[in-house]
Amino acid sequence: MPNALLERPAHRTHPAHREGDTPAAPQRRICERTANRFAQLLRSPESLPTFTPVSLKHSDCPSAFAAALACPDAFLLNAPGGAARLDCTFALAVEARAVGQRPLVLARGTEEAATLTQRFHARGHATVLCTGSDGLPADALALTERRKAERERAEECLRLEGQVNRAAAELERLEKAYRDFQDHKQHEEALRNELAELGQAAACPSGGLGGFVKKLFGGSKAPADVPKRIATLEEQLRNLSAPASVEPSAIEHAAAEHRAADAAFAWAIAKPLELASETVETLEIAVATYDALTTSLLLADHGPHFDRLIIVNGEGLDEVEFLTAAARAEAWVLLGNPEADGYFTYLWMHLHKPGPWAVELNRLVYRLEESEYDRTEPLADRPEIELRFRDGDLVAIAFPASMPLPDAKEFVARELGDDAVIGVSPNEPVSHRTAQL
Repeated sequence: MPNALLERPAHRTHPAHREGDTPAAPQRRICERTANRFAQLLRSPESLPTFTPVSLKHSDCPSAFAAALACPDAFLLNAPGGAARLDCTFALAVEARAVGQRPLVLARGTEEAATLTQRFHARGHATVLCTGSDGLPADALALTERRKAERERAEECLRLEGQVNRAAAELERLEKAYRDFQDHKQHEEALRNELAELGQAAACPSGGLGGFVKKLFGGSKAPADVPKRIATLEEQLRNLSAPASVEPSAIEHAAAEHRAADAAFAWAIAKPLELASETVETLEIAVATYDALTTSLLLADHGPHFDRLIIVNGEGLDEVEFLTAAARAEAWVLLGNPEADGYFTYLWMHLHKPGPWAVELNRLVYRLEESEYDRTEPLADRPEIELRFRDGDLVAIAFPASMPLPDAKEFVARELGDDAVIGVSPNEPVSHRTAQL
């Protein structure tokens, strides 16, 4: 048998999970293009491009979502904190999917990220959680980027191990068939040699016997039962069935396939974790914690594209974190509290355009213009309502703080027209970048 057939790789069994096996951390850097876009946005907030709000698919969504999901750059939402913030984030991401976008949700805390991931999954969305934190609930742990990658690698290792075992079995079958054929040839040759010697003995019963027959019968004369022995050998030869012949080249080919299968299996065990193909192909919503920005393969430069980045805790954000995360999407929605002192407040101050409604001391004020007033007078039939003028033109209407906002809006709509309250129609381009929920 060729020597190459004996060079079998050692059989290995893959581990279901290897402790300490972590993906190679991709290098992170602030995307220059993103930084330039954002710098331009803050440099010229008064000349922001307009955009048309999307048509919302869920009627219970806040109307501000229509603008937030259509904005081509940054949109800020003044949102309540706590559980209400998570509810707003959940509804916004679900609506993003409904209008055909793939959002990336960035949360500060692991618990928040796990909760959102579980809710998206329960809603039926293909969701993955990117985090480097431990201590996740079992349901959330199963949805992490790492666990999905480990599961896919385990499945790949099982598949490749099966290929190794099948290749080894085929090689063993061919080698056995090769040995059986060689054994058959040797046995047939031995029978024919014996038959030839006995034929000589039968032809000259009183003459000298060949060495083989002498050794066989232990004498110088052939016994009388030589013909019977010849008949037996002839019967054995007639009944001898030759096994299938196996060429050495077939065994060499099988050995090469076994080595290749074993090498692929060994590499599958040894290589670093990679993104699960299921994650890339079916992903609808991704949820990540801030630490994942420096460890996640999904969030690497070569990862899948996201249409919109949704940041849950805008008030806890700094500029570097934002610009690093912002490179993963073309547009961004930040939820936060503009009264908190931080980067979100800085952005709000640059991007916020005051609306017509405001609260001034003990008054609810509707402003037709931003200019100061120089004269006031009470409304004739409702003196609790104050009219404010500048150069004879009405510039604002002040209502008592006790008046509900819907009643004040109804008054303005009745006196000034519906457009004064409604502002712009849903399909009309807008330029604002902030809204309050």
